[in-house]
Amino acid sequence: MPLWLFTLWIIGCLLSATETAGELRRMIQERILLLLGLGAGPATFLQNAAATLIQKTPHVVVFGVLGWLAARHPDARLRWWLLGIALSVAATAELLQVAAAGRTFTLADVALNAAAVGASYALRRRAAAPAEMQPVS
Repeated sequence: MPLWLFTLWIIGCLLSATETAGELRRMIQERILLLLGLGAGPATFLQNAAATLIQKTPHVVVFGVLGWLAARHPDARLRWWLLGIALSVAATAELLQVAAAGRTFTLADVALNAAAVGASYALRRRAAAPAEMQPVS
């Protein structure tokens, strides 16, 4: 896995914390809710649940990919550094939202980002483990 790809993905993660990204997500959320027939009228439990799912899915995808990219590096020592960087980016992306109008910082989102990084890292390493444990002939 080339480090430039990991670096490029980090930039994307940090850009996801901007006001523009928040507006784009809100527009997409409104359209999806309308398509599902949940856009009009007072907020219902189903409407709130769908909105939350739409809001949190990008966290899992974006930071999950970051963890997966970190886990793909062939050098085990560097993988740990990349995991640390990925977890730092997961927290930093949320902290940046403090400065963006219309965005909010929550510890729950930091935890979700970190969980997505950690879970995808662990899953990728687990999938790679059998191949790495084969005896060299």
